[in-house]
Amino acid sequence: MKRINVFSFIIGTYEEKELEFKMMSGILFFVSLANALTYFLVPVDQISEIFRSLMPLQALLSGIGYVLSRFYKKYTPSLFILTFVEALSIFFDWKENGGIKGTLPLTFVTAFLVDMHLYSRKQYPFFLTGSLFYLGLFIYLEVNYSHWLAPSKIDVVSATIHWVQMLLFTSTVVFLFKRNEERRQNVLLKKEKELQVALDKERELNKLKNKFVAMVSHQFRTPMTIIHSSSEIVDITVKKYLPENVKERTDKQFQKIYVAISRITKMMEKVLNFGKMETQQIKFSPIKSDPITFLTEVIESYPVEDRVQKVPLQIKGTYRELAFDPSLIEQCIINLLNNALKFDPERRFPLVICDFREKEFALHVQDKGIGIPSSEINNLFSPFFRANNAKNHSGTGIGLALVKHFTDLHDGIVSVDSKEGQGTTFTIALPYEQIHLQN
Repeated sequence: MKRINVFSFIIGTYEEKELEFKMMSGILFFVSLANALTYFLVPVDQISEIFRSLMPLQALLSGIGYVLSRFYKKYTPSLFILTFVEALSIFFDWKENGGIKGTLPLTFVTAFLVDMHLYSRKQYPFFLTGSLFYLGLFIYLEVNYSHWLAPSKIDVVSATIHWVQMLLFTSTVVFLFKRNEERRQNVLLKKEKELQVALDKERELNKLKNKFVAMVSHQFRTPMTIIHSSSEIVDITVKKYLPENVKERTDKQFQKIYVAISRITKMMEKVLNFGKMETQQIKFSPIKSDPITFLTEVIESYPVEDRVQKVPLQIKGTYRELAFDPSLIEQCIINLLNNALKFDPERRFPLVICDFREKEFALHVQDKGIGIPSSEINNLFSPFFRANNAKNHSGTGIGLALVKHFTDLHDGIVSVDSKEGQGTTFTIALPYEQIHLQN
């Protein structure tokens, strides 16, 4: 059976301000308990009437503050309740025990020492101002309203004992909670070291993984090239000896082989680029160029099926030259075109728009495909993420992560606007003035 630590149960556990919450919960609990027990157990003739009438109120307020702190995690309201209870107690201590010459100085100092551990640094001005004002109020009342004071019934010995008790109580409270804080800090430090070791191991594993993926992807290129060239040789050779009625069917089979080889090659290139992205080895070489001519050439050279009709590039705004890395931006466009055609059941070519804005150049790729669920758009550019409605389509989940990374290298922003079942528009916005060019 699990052992229950009563003290830990009373003060509770907290995610933030743990030490302060525990101190306040503990003080409020014991103040409430002490007032309640004193009220019911101590004989009436041993407590002044005003102190006795005050105890239920202090017990109730302290109990409310404890509940707010311990169970509802309301720090500031609990702190104000504790401060009010202390102020009330100190005031009547001043009135009933001989004013400033009585036990007031020690009671005030004790409360001050405890509270200074509960108020945050931002609240210190309020706390110090309030404390000084309260102390000044007692001096003013003692000078001008000394008739309020009840004759002190505490002799020097009793007052000294009272002072020592209060000092011991304060010192014990502060010491216990400080020691608890040191233990907590040691535990956190140990966990931080363990986490750092785990992170270092994970980084090392990621490096090994990226090296392995890059090596495998690179090694795939040679056999894929051999397969492609050998297929072409076989294709040419076989056609010489086949009758005409068989050649057409054979051509279709060889075309399937070429498409499969092309698909694997492109996938390997994506994986290689992703490995370079992870290890920050992407070469970034921006040059000032004509974006319209560049995009037109990319679209014209993009391979499509015979039944797919390409849409001419649209241009908006006043033309300006743009600095960009042609290789990286071409990969971005190809990835977006691939996705647009892949996720459109009717295989319609997307609309590509050049938008020359005032401070940036925006490239829009707009399709009429299946769209993206709104709940998944935030994760769209995460590596290997695939939307739920894309699971039936082939893909690695790397393409859009590369698009975002390549755009980031240009100090740009990639965004997406999509409605499920209606289509998606990707926008790559590149600033005319880029930080890397200024440096």
